[in-house]
Amino acid sequence: MNNKPGNNIHTLNIRLFSLATVLIVSQLIALLTEMTYPLTFLWYALSVALSVLAYARGRSFGLILSLIAIFTFGTYDVVQVFVLRGVASIPTVEIVWFFIFPLSGYLSGELGDTVRNYAKDMDVIRTKAEEYIMVDVETGFYNRKFFFLELQEELLRARRRYARTKMHVILPKYGYSLTTRRRYARTNRDSDMNVDWERWQTDDIDSTYQVTLMLIEIRHFSDIEVIYGSEQYSRILSTIVDGLHRCARLTDGKARIDPGLFALILPETSALDSMTLKQRIQETLGKFEIITPSKQKRVLTLQLAFGIVSAPRDGVTPESLLAAAQKEVQLDLG
Repeated sequence: MNNKPGNNIHTLNIRLFSLATVLIVSQLIALLTEMTYPLTFLWYALSVALSVLAYARGRSFGLILSLIAIFTFGTYDVVQVFVLRGVASIPTVEIVWFFIFPLSGYLSGELGDTVRNYAKDMDVIRTKAEEYIMVDVETGFYNRKFFFLELQEELLRARRRYARTKMHVILPKYGYSLTTRRRYARTNRDSDMNVDWERWQTDDIDSTYQVTLMLIEIRHFSDIEVIYGSEQYSRILSTIVDGLHRCARLTDGKARIDPGLFALILPETSALDSMTLKQRIQETLGKFEIITPSKQKRVLTLQLAFGIVSAPRDGVTPESLLAAAQKEVQLDLG
Protein backbone atom coordinates (compact mmCIF):
# COMPACT_ATOMS: atom_id res chain seq x y z
CA MET A 1 0.00 0.00 0.00
CA ASN A 2 1.26 3.42 -0.89
CA ASN A 3 -0.75 5.33 1.72
CA LYS A 4 -1.80 4.58 5.23
CA PRO A 5 -5.57 4.29 5.81
CA GLY A 6 -5.48 7.20 8.27
CA ASN A 7 -3.92 9.48 5.64
CA ASN A 8 -6.54 8.45 3.13
CA ILE A 9 -9.36 9.32 5.53
CA HIS A 10 -7.84 12.74 6.22
CA THR A 11 -7.47 13.42 2.48
CA LEU A 12 -11.00 12.19 1.90
CA ASN A 13 -12.39 14.67 4.44
CA ILE A 14 -10.52 17.56 2.83
CA ARG A 15 -11.72 16.65 -0.68
CA LEU A 16 -15.31 16.26 0.53
CA PHE A 17 -15.30 19.60 2.38
CA SER A 18 -13.79 21.43 -0.59
CA LEU A 19 -16.29 19.99 -3.05
CA ALA A 20 -19.21 20.75 -0.74
CA THR A 21 -17.99 24.37 -0.44
CA VAL A 22 -17.83 24.80 -4.23
CA LEU A 23 -21.31 23.33 -4.74
CA ILE A 24 -22.79 25.47 -1.96
CA VAL A 25 -21.24 28.62 -3.44
CA SER A 26 -22.56 27.75 -6.90
CA GLN A 27 -26.03 27.14 -5.49
CA LEU A 28 -26.01 30.48 -3.67
CA ILE A 29 -24.99 32.22 -6.90
CA ALA A 30 -27.85 30.51 -8.71
CA LEU A 31 -30.36 31.59 -6.04
CA LEU A 32 -29.18 35.19 -5.80
CA THR A 33 -28.94 35.82 -9.56
CA GLU A 34 -32.05 33.94 -10.65
CA MET A 35 -33.95 37.09 -11.60
CA THR A 36 -31.05 38.78 -13.40
CA TYR A 37 -29.66 35.69 -15.16
CA PRO A 38 -32.49 33.16 -15.89
CA LEU A 39 -30.07 30.49 -17.14
CA THR A 40 -28.00 30.48 -13.96
CA PHE A 41 -29.76 27.33 -12.71
CA LEU A 42 -28.78 25.61 -15.94
CA TRP A 43 -25.11 26.34 -15.19
CA TYR A 44 -25.58 25.11 -11.63
CA ALA A 45 -27.12 21.86 -12.94
CA LEU A 46 -24.19 21.56 -15.34
CA SER A 47 -21.70 21.91 -12.47
CA VAL A 48 -23.54 19.22 -10.46
CA ALA A 49 -23.61 16.85 -13.45
CA LEU A 50 -19.93 17.57 -14.02
CA SER A 51 -19.20 16.69 -10.38
CA VAL A 52 -21.10 13.39 -10.58
CA LEU A 53 -19.38 12.27 -13.79
CA ALA A 54 -15.94 13.34 -12.55
CA TYR A 55 -16.45 11.45 -9.27
CA ALA A 56 -17.38 8.29 -11.20
CA ARG A 57 -14.61 8.46 -13.81
CA GLY A 58 -11.70 10.19 -12.09
CA ARG A 59 -9.76 13.44 -12.04
CA SER A 60 -8.50 13.37 -15.63
CA PHE A 61 -11.95 12.74 -17.02
CA GLY A 62 -13.33 15.50 -14.78
CA LEU A 63 -10.82 18.03 -16.09
CA ILE A 64 -11.65 17.15 -19.69
CA LEU A 65 -15.36 17.61 -18.98
CA SER A 66 -14.68 20.92 -17.23
CA LEU A 67 -12.86 22.19 -20.32
CA ILE A 68 -15.86 21.25 -22.44
CA ALA A 69 -18.18 22.99 -19.97
CA ILE A 70 -15.98 26.14 -19.96
CA PHE A 71 -15.92 26.21 -23.77
CA THR A 72 -19.72 25.81 -23.95
CA PHE A 73 -20.37 28.43 -21.29
CA GLY A 74 -17.73 30.80 -22.72
CA THR A 75 -19.19 30.60 -26.22
CA TYR A 76 -22.66 31.31 -24.89
CA ASP A 77 -21.38 34.16 -22.73
CA VAL A 78 -19.45 35.79 -25.56
CA VAL A 79 -22.50 35.68 -27.84
CA GLN A 80 -24.78 37.07 -25.13
CA VAL A 81 -22.51 39.83 -23.90
CA PHE A 82 -20.77 41.08 -27.01
CA VAL A 83 -23.27 40.26 -29.75
CA LEU A 84 -26.78 40.39 -28.30
CA ARG A 85 -26.27 42.85 -25.45
CA GLY A 86 -23.54 44.94 -27.02
CA VAL A 87 -21.69 45.26 -23.71
CA ALA A 88 -17.91 45.40 -23.72
CA SER A 89 -17.37 43.59 -20.40
CA ILE A 90 -18.44 40.27 -18.83
CA PRO A 91 -20.35 40.50 -15.53
CA THR A 92 -18.44 39.33 -12.44
CA VAL A 93 -21.15 36.76 -11.62
CA GLU A 94 -20.61 35.00 -14.91
CA ILE A 95 -16.84 35.10 -14.54
CA VAL A 96 -17.25 33.02 -11.34
CA TRP A 97 -18.58 30.09 -13.38
CA PHE A 98 -15.27 29.90 -15.22
CA PHE A 99 -13.75 28.90 -11.86
CA ILE A 100 -16.61 26.75 -10.59
CA PHE A 101 -16.56 24.35 -13.55
CA PRO A 102 -12.87 23.34 -13.29
CA LEU A 103 -13.02 23.26 -9.50
CA SER A 104 -16.07 20.97 -9.59
CA GLY A 105 -14.42 18.63 -12.09
CA TYR A 106 -11.05 18.57 -10.33
CA LEU A 107 -12.30 18.20 -6.75
CA SER A 108 -14.93 15.60 -7.66
CA GLY A 109 -12.37 13.58 -9.60
CA GLU A 110 -9.92 13.80 -6.70
CA LEU A 111 -12.65 12.72 -4.29
CA GLY A 112 -13.55 9.74 -6.46
CA ASP A 113 -9.90 8.72 -6.84
CA THR A 114 -9.36 9.02 -3.08
CA VAL A 115 -12.40 6.85 -2.33
CA ARG A 116 -11.29 4.22 -4.83
CA ASN A 117 -7.74 4.21 -3.45
CA TYR A 118 -9.13 3.86 0.05
CA ALA A 119 -11.28 0.93 -1.09
CA LYS A 120 -8.22 -0.72 -2.67
CA ASP A 121 -6.26 -0.27 0.56
CA MET A 122 -9.08 -1.86 2.51
CA ASP A 123 -9.12 -4.80 0.08
CA VAL A 124 -5.37 -5.27 0.58
CA ILE A 125 -5.79 -5.15 4.36
CA ARG A 126 -8.69 -7.60 4.19
CA THR A 127 -6.69 -9.95 1.97
CA LYS A 128 -3.70 -9.87 4.32
CA ALA A 129 -5.95 -10.43 7.32
CA GLU A 130 -7.50 -13.46 5.64
CA GLU A 131 -4.03 -14.92 5.16
CA TYR A 132 -3.60 -15.02 8.95
CA ILE A 133 -7.07 -16.40 9.67
CA MET A 134 -6.73 -20.12 10.33
CA VAL A 135 -10.25 -21.09 11.41
CA ASP A 136 -13.71 -21.17 9.92
CA VAL A 137 -15.83 -18.54 11.66
CA GLU A 138 -18.99 -20.63 11.98
CA THR A 139 -17.43 -23.86 13.26
CA GLY A 140 -14.05 -23.05 14.77
CA PHE A 141 -12.48 -25.76 12.60
CA TYR A 142 -9.49 -25.16 10.33
CA ASN A 143 -10.40 -23.35 7.13
CA ARG A 144 -9.51 -24.70 3.70
CA LYS A 145 -6.15 -22.94 3.50
CA PHE A 146 -4.92 -24.02 6.91
CA PHE A 147 -6.24 -27.54 6.25
CA PHE A 148 -3.59 -27.99 3.56
CA LEU A 149 -0.87 -26.69 5.87
CA GLU A 150 -1.92 -28.99 8.70
CA LEU A 151 -2.17 -32.03 6.44
CA GLN A 152 1.27 -31.28 4.99
CA GLU A 153 2.68 -31.07 8.51
CA GLU A 154 1.19 -34.45 9.45
CA LEU A 155 2.65 -36.05 6.33
CA LEU A 156 6.08 -34.69 7.25
CA ARG A 157 5.70 -36.08 10.78
CA ALA A 158 4.87 -39.52 9.36
CA ARG A 159 7.97 -39.40 7.17
CA ARG A 160 10.15 -38.45 10.16
CA ARG A 161 8.69 -41.24 12.29
CA TYR A 162 9.50 -43.71 9.55
CA ALA A 163 13.04 -42.34 9.18
CA ARG A 164 13.72 -42.50 12.93
CA THR A 165 12.42 -46.06 13.15
CA LYS A 166 14.53 -47.18 10.24
CA MET A 167 17.63 -45.65 11.86
CA HIS A 168 16.99 -47.43 15.17
CA VAL A 169 16.53 -50.76 13.37
CA ILE A 170 19.79 -50.53 11.43
CA LEU A 171 22.12 -48.81 13.91
CA PRO A 172 22.22 -51.64 16.52
CA LYS A 173 24.10 -53.75 14.00
CA TYR A 174 26.96 -51.25 13.95
CA GLY A 175 26.74 -49.48 17.31
CA TYR A 176 25.51 -46.06 18.43
CA SER A 177 28.81 -44.16 18.43
CA LEU A 178 28.91 -40.62 17.05
CA THR A 179 31.11 -41.70 14.15
CA THR A 180 28.67 -44.44 13.22
CA ARG A 181 25.72 -42.05 13.36
CA ARG A 182 27.50 -39.55 11.10
CA ARG A 183 28.48 -42.25 8.63
CA TYR A 184 24.93 -43.54 8.57
CA ALA A 185 23.52 -40.02 8.08
CA ARG A 186 25.83 -39.45 5.11
CA THR A 187 24.89 -42.70 3.38
CA ASN A 188 21.18 -42.73 4.27
CA ARG A 189 19.73 -39.30 3.64
CA ASP A 190 16.25 -38.32 4.72
CA SER A 191 15.27 -38.07 1.07
CA ASP A 192 16.13 -41.76 0.60
CA MET A 193 14.00 -42.69 3.59
CA ASN A 194 11.15 -40.58 2.22
CA VAL A 195 11.34 -42.50 -1.05
CA ASP A 196 11.13 -45.76 0.91
CA TRP A 197 8.08 -44.41 2.79
CA GLU A 198 6.39 -43.37 -0.45
CA ARG A 199 6.89 -46.83 -1.97
CA TRP A 200 4.42 -48.38 0.42
CA GLN A 201 1.30 -48.80 -1.72
CA THR A 202 -0.41 -51.45 0.41
CA ASP A 203 -1.79 -51.67 3.93
CA ASP A 204 1.26 -53.67 5.08
CA ILE A 205 2.96 -50.57 6.48
CA ASP A 206 2.38 -50.04 10.19
CA SER A 207 -0.35 -47.53 11.06
CA THR A 208 2.24 -45.54 13.02
CA TYR A 209 3.63 -44.31 9.71
CA GLN A 210 0.28 -43.62 8.06
CA VAL A 211 -1.94 -40.54 7.89
CA THR A 212 -5.60 -40.98 7.04
CA LEU A 213 -7.83 -38.29 5.59
CA MET A 214 -11.57 -38.64 6.10
CA LEU A 215 -13.95 -36.39 4.18
CA ILE A 216 -17.54 -36.11 5.39
CA GLU A 217 -20.01 -34.55 2.99
CA ILE A 218 -23.50 -33.65 4.16
CA ARG A 219 -25.65 -33.90 1.06
CA HIS A 220 -28.02 -30.98 0.36
CA PHE A 221 -26.54 -29.07 3.29
CA SER A 222 -27.21 -25.68 1.67
CA ASP A 223 -30.95 -26.46 1.52
CA ILE A 224 -31.24 -26.69 5.31
CA GLU A 225 -31.11 -22.93 5.85
CA VAL A 226 -33.51 -22.30 2.97
CA ILE A 227 -36.09 -24.80 4.24
CA TYR A 228 -35.79 -24.50 8.02
CA GLY A 229 -34.41 -21.00 8.52
CA SER A 230 -31.16 -19.57 9.84
CA GLU A 231 -31.89 -20.40 13.49
CA GLN A 232 -32.29 -24.13 12.85
CA TYR A 233 -29.35 -24.04 10.46
CA SER A 234 -27.09 -22.62 13.20
CA ARG A 235 -28.40 -25.19 15.68
CA ILE A 236 -27.75 -28.10 13.31
CA LEU A 237 -24.30 -26.82 12.43
CA SER A 238 -23.45 -26.47 16.12
CA THR A 239 -24.63 -30.03 16.74
CA ILE A 240 -22.48 -31.30 13.86
CA VAL A 241 -19.43 -29.54 15.30
CA ASP A 242 -20.06 -30.96 18.78
CA GLY A 243 -20.59 -34.43 17.32
CA LEU A 244 -17.33 -34.41 15.41
CA HIS A 245 -15.49 -33.22 18.52
CA ARG A 246 -16.96 -36.10 20.54
CA CYS A 247 -16.24 -38.75 17.92
CA ALA A 248 -12.70 -37.73 16.98
CA ARG A 249 -9.59 -37.58 19.12
CA LEU A 250 -8.11 -34.37 20.41
CA THR A 251 -5.04 -34.96 18.23
CA ASP A 252 -7.13 -35.31 15.06
CA GLY A 253 -7.22 -32.24 12.84
CA LYS A 254 -10.70 -30.96 12.01
CA ALA A 255 -11.41 -28.70 9.03
CA ARG A 256 -14.31 -27.28 7.09
CA ILE A 257 -13.37 -27.25 3.43
CA ASP A 258 -16.73 -26.23 1.95
CA PRO A 259 -20.07 -25.31 3.60
CA GLY A 260 -21.20 -28.94 3.63
CA LEU A 261 -17.83 -30.67 3.44
CA PHE A 262 -15.80 -31.47 6.56
CA ALA A 263 -12.41 -33.16 6.88
CA LEU A 264 -10.68 -35.10 9.64
CA ILE A 265 -6.91 -35.55 9.60
CA LEU A 266 -6.10 -38.76 11.48
CA PRO A 267 -2.39 -39.20 12.29
CA GLU A 268 -0.98 -42.68 13.01
CA THR A 269 -4.19 -44.21 11.70
CA SER A 270 -4.81 -46.55 8.78
CA ALA A 271 -7.89 -46.46 6.58
CA LEU A 272 -9.04 -49.73 8.13
CA ASP A 273 -8.71 -48.36 11.65
CA SER A 274 -10.81 -45.31 10.73
CA MET A 275 -13.88 -47.46 9.99
CA THR A 276 -14.74 -47.45 13.70
CA LEU A 277 -14.70 -43.65 13.66
CA LYS A 278 -16.88 -43.61 10.55
CA GLN A 279 -19.48 -45.76 12.29
CA ARG A 280 -19.50 -43.49 15.35
CA ILE A 281 -20.01 -40.42 13.17
CA GLN A 282 -22.88 -42.06 11.31
CA GLU A 283 -24.60 -42.90 14.58
CA THR A 284 -23.99 -39.43 16.06
CA LEU A 285 -24.83 -37.25 13.06
CA GLY A 286 -27.36 -39.41 11.30
CA LYS A 287 -30.52 -37.85 12.77
CA PHE A 288 -31.55 -34.59 14.42
CA GLU A 289 -34.69 -33.41 16.10
CA ILE A 290 -35.55 -29.93 14.82
CA ILE A 291 -38.40 -27.45 15.09
CA THR A 292 -39.92 -26.41 11.79
CA PRO A 293 -41.02 -22.80 11.04
CA SER A 294 -44.57 -23.93 11.92
CA LYS A 295 -43.32 -24.83 15.49
CA GLN A 296 -43.62 -28.58 14.91
CA LYS A 297 -40.98 -31.10 15.96
CA ARG A 298 -39.50 -33.16 13.20
CA VAL A 299 -36.70 -35.71 12.88
CA LEU A 300 -34.21 -34.64 10.22
CA THR A 301 -32.11 -37.38 8.64
CA LEU A 302 -28.81 -36.24 7.22
CA GLN A 303 -27.41 -38.05 4.22
CA LEU A 304 -23.70 -38.51 4.88
CA ALA A 305 -21.11 -39.47 2.28
CA PHE A 306 -17.59 -40.46 3.29
CA GLY A 307 -14.27 -40.45 1.49
CA ILE A 308 -11.43 -42.23 3.32
CA VAL A 309 -7.88 -42.34 1.99
CA SER A 310 -4.50 -42.79 3.62
CA ALA A 311 -0.90 -41.83 2.97
CA PRO A 312 1.30 -43.17 1.55
CA ARG A 313 -1.06 -45.70 -0.09
CA ASP A 314 -3.40 -43.22 -1.84
CA GLY A 315 -1.08 -40.22 -2.12
CA VAL A 316 1.83 -38.46 -0.51
CA THR A 317 0.77 -34.80 -0.93
CA PRO A 318 -2.22 -32.90 0.50
CA GLU A 319 -3.54 -32.20 -3.00
CA SER A 320 -3.40 -35.83 -4.13
CA LEU A 321 -5.01 -37.07 -0.92
CA LEU A 322 -7.84 -34.54 -1.15
CA ALA A 323 -8.49 -35.40 -4.80
CA ALA A 324 -8.59 -39.13 -3.97
CA ALA A 325 -10.92 -38.54 -1.02
CA GLN A 326 -13.28 -36.42 -3.13
CA LYS A 327 -13.53 -39.25 -5.65
CA GLU A 328 -14.44 -41.59 -2.81
CA VAL A 329 -17.14 -39.15 -1.68
CA GLN A 330 -18.65 -39.09 -5.15
CA LEU A 331 -18.76 -42.89 -5.25
CA ASP A 332 -20.35 -43.16 -1.80
CA LEU A 333 -24.11 -43.46 -2.22
CA GLY A 334 -24.73 -42.91 1.50
